[in-house]
Amino acid sequence: MSDADSITTLQWLLLTSLSIWIFFDATKIGVKKGQVSGIADMSPIGWLLGCLVLWIIVFPLYLIKRSEFIRINSADTIASIPQQARNKNPKLSLSMDEKVCPYCTELIKQRAIVCRFCGRDLPANKTSSSIRN
Repeated sequence: MSDADSITTLQWLLLTSLSIWIFFDATKIGVKKGQVSGIADMSPIGWLLGCLVLWIIVFPLYLIKRSEFIRINSADTIASIPQQARNKNPKLSLSMDEKVCPYCTELIKQRAIVCRFCGRDLPANKTSSSIRN
């Protein structure tokens, strides 16, 4: 086996290994399609296939977006804190004019129609209708 053949084999082995690592890492941190906008909006399978096809672009993109995926899927966001814990600690409680974005779980104003953190359109607020006799 020549030196060129062993380098090519090593390159393919590295590319395949890193692509498989991206798949398992994305699965572990809970990456799902629809969590971010733009070209990085892929499922773990999409990251795997993208890395196999365009490794030079997709691998660095994943490394850049990885911290954002971890933040989105982290268990310490306000939405994941049980209501009882929020009641015990007033700093964790929502004020009357705040709500939690259903996409990025950041605190936003109750009347917001677009999340200022993730930029996604929010579901319409249900307004209380007048009481009919």
